[in-house]
Amino acid sequence: MLMKQKFYGEEEMKKSFVFLLVVLMLVCAVFFTACSKKEAAPAAAAPAQEVFNLRLAHLTPETEAYHLAAVRFKNLIEERSKGRIKITIYPAGQLGFDREVIESLQIGVIDLGMVTTAPLANFVPAFAAFDMPWMFRDWDHVEAALKQPFIKELYDSGYEKGLVPMAMLPRGFRITTNSVRPINSAADFKGIKMRVLESPVYVTTFEALGANVTAMSWGEVFTALQQGAIDACEQPAAALFNERIFEVQKYLTFTNHIFAFATFVSSRALYDKLPKDLKDLMRSCAEEALSAQGKQERENEAVFAQKLQDKGLIANKIDTAPLRKIAQVTYDQFAKTAAPRTVEYVGLIEKTK
Repeated sequence: MLMKQKFYGEEEMKKSFVFLLVVLMLVCAVFFTACSKKEAAPAAAAPAQEVFNLRLAHLTPETEAYHLAAVRFKNLIEERSKGRIKITIYPAGQLGFDREVIESLQIGVIDLGMVTTAPLANFVPAFAAFDMPWMFRDWDHVEAALKQPFIKELYDSGYEKGLVPMAMLPRGFRITTNSVRPINSAADFKGIKMRVLESPVYVTTFEALGANVTAMSWGEVFTALQQGAIDACEQPAAALFNERIFEVQKYLTFTNHIFAFATFVSSRALYDKLPKDLKDLMRSCAEEALSAQGKQERENEAVFAQKLQDKGLIANKIDTAPLRKIAQVTYDQFAKTAAPRTVEYVGLIEKTK
């Protein structure tokens, strides 16, 4: 009897030992599995930063300053944003000419635009200050004006119109071509059918000089000259050459009447959703790109003027002092109709003389 009890006691001890061993093995298995999973799990990834795929539109061919400045901007912003901003450029009026681009920027259909400053003034009146006739003496004067403190205020004035101007591209002095006669004085403008930008300042200036003025988009000009609907046009030398105006014109006059600018503009819809660091980066890249291209345009101005003559245009210079006196009517009308801040901008620019 005692032996039987002893036997049962050993059996119970064996069962208990096996049970504890199984439990220990299960605990170890759970422990090591948990550790293994913990070690295998990758570190939590940082939140992905939003990538902005942006459309930039302008009206000119890829050979002109608008596009060259746009490419400079694209290269800078894509590199410095480390891929957070990507730019697709639509040149040559693919998404519309100046007015259409500006209107598309206002409603956020286009993100960025390189637009002529004169049409922009129809939407943001303060910009007309830069289109006053015979206001700038030379390139040094232009570059000094662009460094004035009021420039930021000028850019800020577009915000309520759904536009955020960021930088201006100096393109060069506008000169005149025609197919009728040499322009040696204001009297020679009389009766000439002349295309100008869609800008009240341009219209008033050339009407005062005696031309029969037609305001139209630049994209229509070559055909209109070819068909005789207009006799004359005006642009910086580079634009006249790149658009092959020499094929439909005979005379070139260095009127240097208005200095041409393009403006880099963001849609307010885009600007408002960009984080601050990208807003600042976009401004700095735009300023750097347009400034660099402006320096190139300064070097190119005389080169393209000569190219136009090499293509057969008969060139002459003109005493612009009498023309500026006649164009005073533009200043008078401008002061009466423009927004007060615009008039102030003109005054500030004048003080840089």
